[in-house]
Amino acid sequence: MKRRALTLVAALLGLVVMASAAHARVGGGQSFGGGSHSGHGGGGGDGELLGCIIELVVRCFIVAPVPTTIAVVVGLVIWFAVKSQAPSTLPAPRSVVARATPWITTLRQADPNFSLPVFLDFSVLLYMRVQFAAARRELALLRPYLAESVIQELPPPAGALEDVCVGSASITSAHVEGTVTRIVVRFEASRTETRADGRRAVCSHERWVFERRQGVLSRSPDDALTFACPSCGNPAEVKPDGRCTACGNVVADGRCDWSVARVGVEMRWTQRPDEVGSGGGWGTAPPTIAQPLLEREKGAFRARYPGFSFADFDGLVRRTFLALQDAWTKRAWEKARPYESDTIFQTHRFWIESYKRHARTNVLEQISVDRVELVKIERDAFFDAITVRIWFRMIDYTRDDATGQVLSGDPRTAHPATEYWTFIRRSGFDATSSSGDPGTTCPSCGAPVKVNMAGSCEHCGSKVTSGKFGWVVSRIDQDTAYAG
Repeated sequence: MKRRALTLVAALLGLVVMASAAHARVGGGQSFGGGSHSGHGGGGGDGELLGCIIELVVRCFIVAPVPTTIAVVVGLVIWFAVKSQAPSTLPAPRSVVARATPWITTLRQADPNFSLPVFLDFSVLLYMRVQFAAARRELALLRPYLAESVIQELPPPAGALEDVCVGSASITSAHVEGTVTRIVVRFEASRTETRADGRRAVCSHERWVFERRQGVLSRSPDDALTFACPSCGNPAEVKPDGRCTACGNVVADGRCDWSVARVGVEMRWTQRPDEVGSGGGWGTAPPTIAQPLLEREKGAFRARYPGFSFADFDGLVRRTFLALQDAWTKRAWEKARPYESDTIFQTHRFWIESYKRHARTNVLEQISVDRVELVKIERDAFFDAITVRIWFRMIDYTRDDATGQVLSGDPRTAHPATEYWTFIRRSGFDATSSSGDPGTTCPSCGAPVKVNMAGSCEHCGSKVTSGKFGWVVSRIDQDTAYAG
């Protein structure tokens, strides 16, 4: 009897947590949180949740001791009372110094060319390539970047593969061991499969171990994402012994570039592909995580780029933020193309297409940016990166396009929240023109901007979204997930 009572209490708490965790919008993370995602969209919102809670409370009266039941009911009453009093503003910001990340120093000492944005783009693109290659049973084509054991162990999907989306990719550890540099990347990802019983989204949390021989330098951003032979650049297939069929060099096992040595799955689950939601996910204003010696980095940045204006950059951040929210609501993500790097654009495009397929719109309204706070400035061999914390308010809800019914979220109240946005730009850029709006004209040829899905200007062919011509968004982190 006690065990049944505890099970019901746990279920109640699970529903409460599930209801408070759902969120969408541009930087909302969607349905990658793990566990059961049936509360992320699709359902009937708070009304359906309340019905489930009432049913469970009734069962508690039947099987649980009276004190336990009373405690559960009181807790739920408090939770609903707090939930109904949505704040209009977040508390005043506080700051703490970010934790040190010594692995960055370790990697750059071993490889002066190491660039975090380039490596993360490479890892995400490789992850997606691997999924499609596994579906076609063509993993051997990626032999320069996959250990033979990984090629043998990775199973093909259970159905026809439609889409692959990486919700997040983050480095959890990196170190040099003997003659090998090793990086562990944690992916939260989803792939859409068509099976005999219909379409399903297979979500997973995975850890991939990337290895490379000591002394190998990272390739340039343009070369790093080609996935041809890392020795000669030829796209020809690599032999089973790891030799390129064109140049004859052994290019597998991290001899020329990063190679995946192991793949570990933390969890994997299946859900309906239309379980995308909105509402909730609003920040609670944890202290701002600022870079150590931020003012010193700010001064050094000014010295490198005398024409740069942080006030103008603040305006650029605000315009970019509002432009992306507008493109998201209109489900016209091609309008966002000039503002985002390749990886984050493809992730957002996946969700936009999912909304379109299921005739839903995630509506973002009454958007205001209250504050933009500089938190980090970094530089590597290829890029400058500036991270800001954006304090904003907006209405966020999802509606059915046919009926207009609100499926989740709150269409009446503009909730406050914060997110960390990282902008990157190629090092050495002429900063005197860096504060312009990337959505107005092509920064290469000056023609009215019309950027194709590959991120190139349709007039001159220049890659507008590579950071060569100005700032683009490369990363968005929730305030509860950002660690500096």
